Amino acid sequence: MKRRWVVAVMSLVCLLTGCSTAGQPSPAASVAPRWRSEIDQALASDSKLTPLTRQILSDYVITDAEYKQAQDRFVQCQADLGFTVTFNADGGYSQSAKDPKATPAEMSAADKACTDEGFAYIQQLYYEMRSNPNGLTNAELIRQCFTKAGVSDGAGLSDDQFSELVLDPNFKPSSAEAQLCILDPAGTQGVTLEQAEQYWSGH
Repeated sequence: MKRRWVVAVMSLVCLLTGCSTAGQPSPAASVAPRWRSEIDQALASDSKLTPLTRQILSDYVITDAEYKQAQDRFVQCQADLGFTVTFNADGGYSQSAKDPKATPAEMSAADKACTDEGFAYIQQLYYEMRSNPNGLTNAELIRQCFTKAGVSDGAGLSDDQFSELVLDPNFKPSSAEAQLCILDPAGTQGVTLEQAEQYWSGH
């Protein structure tokens, strides 16, 4: 069973690219208010977080070494429940059962139990804080991408109006460049114009 971290529009990208994370920039020296606020909320409200997860989040920075610690803990958690997990270079992982009689429901239950400890959140933040260090909203990233690509969709709209436009599930981008910006606004997922056109041709 293979799983990938998924966030907002990036879940669409996974259908085409497998969520590649190659070429991610380094995290910013200071933490954007958005990430600080999200981490504060997680620490205050999620009682399932392990001491390791809380320790990693406590300084609002997730280093490569800390992410590896979280991965190792996730692997051990799965092993304790009878499953083997192998991570891929892109952050995805494969799960297999030591017992050949294990059911899909048992595999899913083990997966949920171990991700609930906080690994899924650590993984999501680890990649998001690198691809979007300034903590821009998805709509802000899309508008930034539109401007850079010369896309006129939503030009002249206020920020709220633009957000309403591009986040509307019925919105149809006017060009391949606009389609690409919707799927990969930060430009970190490696989606090509052809893949963006392929995705939108079915919607």
